[in-house]
Amino acid sequence: MPEFYKIRDSRTGLFSKGSSETLPAFHYYESTHSWDRFRYFTFWTQEGKSWSSLNKLRQHLTLFGEDLPKEWEIVRFEAQEIDTLNIESMSEHAII
Repeated sequence: MPEFYKIRDSRTGLFSKGSSETLPAFHYYESTHSWDRFRYFTFWTQEGKSWSSLNKLRQHLTLFGEDLPKEWEIVRFEAQEIDTLNIESMSEHAII
């Protein structure tokens, strides 16, 4: 089965959106200022970003050097096909 990977903040369960701003925003989580909290939730979401391989995720992590927070964890997911939909049913004119 195909696998994909995400970075999760173990404090909140939210996933990184994969930006170079992820680390600075990470440090704003415990701030009492609303703008700082807004910055955190801009770059950490329930969906986040997925990487198709561990190598691609490692490449992303090199943006942050050696100072990766201990609260970050890598989550491995397996993608599983669960259903097939007819393409015609996706048309905006289809009667559902």
